[in-house]
Amino acid sequence: MSRYHVFNNKKECLPGVYSMIGRGIGIPFRHVHGTKSEISFDKSLVDAWFMSGYSNDNPPASISGYKGHELVLKNFAFAGRSGFGKYATNFNSWKAVYGTYTATKVVCGTVNTDTITWIIRTSNVRMDPLKVRLTNIGSEPIRYYYFQDATTRNFVEFQEDGTYTVPASAYSDISTGEGYIGFYQKILADKQNPLIIELLPDNAGSLVFDGVDDYAVCDNMPIQTDYTVICRREIINTNNSSAVVSKRTYPNDIGSFGAFVIERVTANGSKALYSFGKDNAVDLFNSNQIIYQSKTAYNDRNIIAGDASDTNILSLGANAYNLNLGRCQEFSNVAIYYFALYDKSLTPDEIEQEKIKLNEIWTKRLNG
Repeated sequence: MSRYHVFNNKKECLPGVYSMIGRGIGIPFRHVHGTKSEISFDKSLVDAWFMSGYSNDNPPASISGYKGHELVLKNFAFAGRSGFGKYATNFNSWKAVYGTYTATKVVCGTVNTDTITWIIRTSNVRMDPLKVRLTNIGSEPIRYYYFQDATTRNFVEFQEDGTYTVPASAYSDISTGEGYIGFYQKILADKQNPLIIELLPDNAGSLVFDGVDDYAVCDNMPIQTDYTVICRREIINTNNSSAVVSKRTYPNDIGSFGAFVIERVTANGSKALYSFGKDNAVDLFNSNQIIYQSKTAYNDRNIIAGDASDTNILSLGANAYNLNLGRCQEFSNVAIYYFALYDKSLTPDEIEQEKIKLNEIWTKRLNG
C-alpha cells in the first residue's frame, strides 16, 4: 500500500519540515530605482556588485557594478549548482510529457484530455529534496512520486497552490514506468489556467560558483595601495587550491599577488589570507556570511601586509588570473551575494555602516 501525505496547507510541507517562501528572482537590471539618490556610500567606494535581481532563465553576460565596472561571467551553466541560486536539479535533464519547460520552470497549458498523466518525470537518479512553487493546480490534486528506498515508491499530494519542499528520492534502477519519479496529475480538458511548476533555489540572490571552472572577472580595476573588501558569501565546499576573491595574476614571473587574495586554500588544504603578497595563515575562515578584509585586518583579526604591487584584474570565485592562458585558475565552490571594494582601510564603524547600505540594495533587488 502506498504511503502519502496530502498537502492542503501552504506552510507545512512534511511533518516538522516547513517550506522556505521563495523570493522571486527578477528581471536583470542595473540599479534599483532611487537607490543612487537614497543611499550614499563612503566616498572611497571603488565599486560594488549585487547578485540579486537576476534569473537563470535570462542570465546576463556580465554584471554592471554600482559605479559601472563590468564583471564578466565565465563558464556558468545557469542551471543546477552553477548560476543564480543553487538548484537541486535541472529540468532540462528531465522529460516534459506535457507543456513547455526551462531549467527551472514547467508550464503545462490546457490539453484535450481528462486523463491522469505525467507532467514531467525522470528516472534512475538520486534526487535531493526540491523546493517548488505550484501555481494553478486547479480542482485535481497534483502528486510528486519519489523512492523511499531502491524499491519502494511513494507519493505526496498537493491540493492548493503554494510553496513546498518535496522529499528526497533514493536511487532506483527500475527501468520501466514503475521507476519514474516526478509530477503527475489528471489534466482536465476544460482547465482554464496553465499549471506552473517552478523550482526555487537555495542561496537565493547569490551567484553560485561550481568550483570547477566558473569565475567572474573585471580587467579594468584601478591599482590600489590600500583597500577594504566587504563580501557576503557562503562557502559551499572547501576546495584545495581555491580562493573566494583575488587580484592576483599568474605566473609569478610576470604576475603579482595583487592587493589581496581572500580566503585562500592551498594545494595541501591549509588556509591563508593574503594582503599585498603577505601570507597570513589561519586555522578557520570566519563563519559569518558577511566578511571583510582590509590591508591589516580580516574581520576582528589583525593581519600583516606585504609589499607586492597591485594588479588591475579582479577575479571572483578563483585564486588567480593566468596571464598566459587568458583565464582564471583554481576555482572556489562558493555563493557570493554581493561584493564591494573600497580604496582605503575603513574603520570598524564605517564598515558596519557600509554593510547596512549594501544589504539594503541587495534586499531591494531580491524583492524585485
